Amino acid sequence: MPRPRPRVGQFAVDRSTWGQAIPAGQSPPNQFTLRFNNTSFDYEYDPGGGNPPVTLDGQTPLLATGGDPPTVFGWEGLAQPGVIQCFNSTAAANPLPPDFECIFEHSHERWANVDESGEGDFRGLSTGIHRHGFTMAEWVLVEVRIAGQLETRWFAPHKH
Repeated sequence: MPRPRPRVGQFAVDRSTWGQAIPAGQSPPNQFTLRFNNTSFDYEYDPGGGNPPVTLDGQTPLLATGGDPPTVFGWEGLAQPGVIQCFNSTAAANPLPPDFECIFEHSHERWANVDESGEGDFRGLSTGIHRHGFTMAEWVLVEVRIAGQLETRWFAPHKH
């Protein structure tokens, strides 16, 4: 049975504020690493100091949603890398989600062994790692089934 296609809302991040994990008037550290947690099916970073991990979603989310995004269907244009590096790319004193650049890397292994005699699909041919960048304001909110329940989760945009 094929995987059901999720409802995908593009760019549903509130660009003018942070979620409940960050108190009003504050922002995350200028540099942090988001790691995907397979148990909670969410990205999180460790703020240190014995504090619990900050998650993108969860009960005290890092990101806040901003209005009703357009709805499309399918997984195309989404990624769920294990590690995403985030940093304040504008040097703003009180940065908001658009001020943070996020970067993840991956390879196109399925195209790494294309026959050089002309056989195969050369679109996106890559024999090594390449990187994708987006701002914290460009996360994609996805409605997906997890353990039989319909839930929303943030996915990284994956554009080529």
